[in-house]
Amino acid sequence: MEWALVNGLRTKAEKSGTVGVCPGCGGEVRAKCGEIVSWHWAHINADCDPWSEPETEWHRKWKGYFPADWQEVTKPPHRADVAGPDGVLEIQRSGISPEEIREREQFYGRMAWLLNGHDFWENLEWIKAAGDYHEFRWKHARKAWITANRTIFIDTPLGLFRVKNIRDGSWKVVCGSFVKASSLMQSLDASGKTNASMGLLLYDSLAESEREDLIAKANDLHGLYCKYTSLCGAAGRYALPPRWRDFHTAHQFIRKVEPQYVVSVRNYYEGEMQLLSRQIEEKEKENLRIRLEHEERMREKMKKRAEIQVEMAKARDAQQAVNRAANERIAAAMMARGVKWQ
Repeated sequence: MEWALVNGLRTKAEKSGTVGVCPGCGGEVRAKCGEIVSWHWAHINADCDPWSEPETEWHRKWKGYFPADWQEVTKPPHRADVAGPDGVLEIQRSGISPEEIREREQFYGRMAWLLNGHDFWENLEWIKAAGDYHEFRWKHARKAWITANRTIFIDTPLGLFRVKNIRDGSWKVVCGSFVKASSLMQSLDASGKTNASMGLLLYDSLAESEREDLIAKANDLHGLYCKYTSLCGAAGRYALPPRWRDFHTAHQFIRKVEPQYVVSVRNYYEGEMQLLSRQIEEKEKENLRIRLEHEERMREKMKKRAEIQVEMAKARDAQQAVNRAANERIAAAMMARGVKWQ
């Protein structure tokens, strides 16, 4: 517990042994400010909230992104991690059962979950990227979350991921999109009167920068491969599968391999494209040579055909002249004999 009442004021634990009052049950709590565990208040007797769990620095960091009066809000007999005017955010890192998930969702009503994706980021395999929509295969999935009915957000090294759904099958697939963490303020306060904290804005800025850099590199690599396949088609060559086929997407490939290997793959495709471009250029030159030769042969044929037609016309005219001369001689001879020539 991070907050307790001291002299009627909400106060964080600052000195070991200080006694305060739990805002929920009114019982006494004592400040524990050691060197190992985060400073906190502990009930002198049993904690009044049966859902209470030990908190990590990750919990504290996320709670600290919200206004102090939104943190550890008492909703008897429980304490909501973060509660704004229009909803509750449960910050969850430890394991939880489907029954507990249903119980909390029914109790709080309008709420959302925030999971620490840093713990299982390596088990999320990026299998689809289509614009703002992404799919991750969740290896060794925490299956209890399939039963959740409220919105789930996952804090990842690339920013806040809003889960649209978790497909249950031979693969557990997390589907959704990356969103601004500052939008959490709007979901907890629909009036928009509460501005996002500097911590949330900084979180968004850093995460978005890293995410956009990775996605840009992945899109660039995928685009390079598309050009390679197009050139293969033009060159009449079979396009080899992408070098990242074992990773499903270029995004997952860039996540998992060393940057030097990404550079080598880029160099490979660029080299292949230069080779293909030269082959296509040579092929085009050869096709042009063949076409020109064909056209030259056709011109020669047409020329010879024209010459033959001229010769045939001359021969026809000569024959016709011979025929006319013969007819004239016959007509003259017959007229000399007094025979009428018809």
